[in-house]
Amino acid sequence: MSNGGFGEGRGEPSATVHGRVGEVEVVLEERSGTGYHWAVSGCPSAVFPLGDSLLPPASSSPGALSRRRFRFKVIAPGVHEVQFELKRGWEAMPARRCTAQLVIE
Repeated sequence: MSNGGFGEGRGEPSATVHGRVGEVEVVLEERSGTGYHWAVSGCPSAVFPLGDSLLPPASSSPGALSRRRFRFKVIAPGVHEVQFELKRGWEAMPARRCTAQLVIE
């Protein structure tokens, strides 16, 4: 399983994840306690979301950065772009959008 990460704390609009056909992970940072969380907003046909989980923050300080791990099953080699949105569940517009480029052998 390969993984890569980006997110709120790094300020990066995109990331590249290298891997092989099979399971791939993308990890994004989000700030705890704000109501904002990352969600998949678009996947190509060769990429299937398997789920996500919230990893605990490294610090117990209020507003500490947490990490959300997304798992995907990729069934074909190539370059695949997965889109994410950072938003609150009750708001229609995302605060941020990011793209993960999956480079799969």
